[in-house]
Amino acid sequence: MHHLLRSRTDRYALLLFLILLTIVSISLSQEGTWGRVSTVFLVSATVLVALRTSNARKVTIRLAVVLVVISLASSIITAATGEPNAVDWATNLMTLMLAAVVPFAIVRELWRHPKVTAETVMGALCIYLLLGVVFALLFGFAADISDKPFFVQTEHPDASDYVYFSYVTMATVGYGDLTARGSAERMMAALEGLMGQLYLVTVVALLVSNLGRDRVRPGKDTEADER
Repeated sequence: MHHLLRSRTDRYALLLFLILLTIVSISLSQEGTWGRVSTVFLVSATVLVALRTSNARKVTIRLAVVLVVISLASSIITAATGEPNAVDWATNLMTLMLAAVVPFAIVRELWRHPKVTAETVMGALCIYLLLGVVFALLFGFAADISDKPFFVQTEHPDASDYVYFSYVTMATVGYGDLTARGSAERMMAALEGLMGQLYLVTVVALLVSNLGRDRVRPGKDTEADER
């Protein structure tokens, strides 16, 4: 715990790599209970690294550590007793934390960067990847509350289908092998595509164009110019 709460240096390149591994792990771990347990471990590690790298509040890190310990312990115990549904619950809990808490922690830390550096750009790309995780969860939630299948092509999609569809949509590839069925589902997919492209051509492009420059702070810099 003390090691997690100590001061740190930005390691968003490492975090970007862990997020990529997490996405791959979620997509490939549907078969086999112990494969899902390994996904819980990886998602948990990614959450803790993200919070520490982003200098999250101590209370947030402590809460994350408690949830990680509970999730890991329950996933191992239930996997040993042959209860895959409980392992899925642990995976969903940590993935939800990765999608709901980590992006805000990263944004908070990037906002405090005095200069646009390569780590700032890497942090922005982490948020871009996490946006795909957010929409994958939203697609799964929409399917759970609806009485109709989310996709036209399959009635029983798994997590890998939602993750795949989310990133294909965000990248505007449009293979067409999976398509949303209802109007609300199609609008969600369209929204993800728009958000993903707008994020790349505005936020990421702006950061890259200002790489190495000191950030202009509203208020402070205005006062300095007036003097």
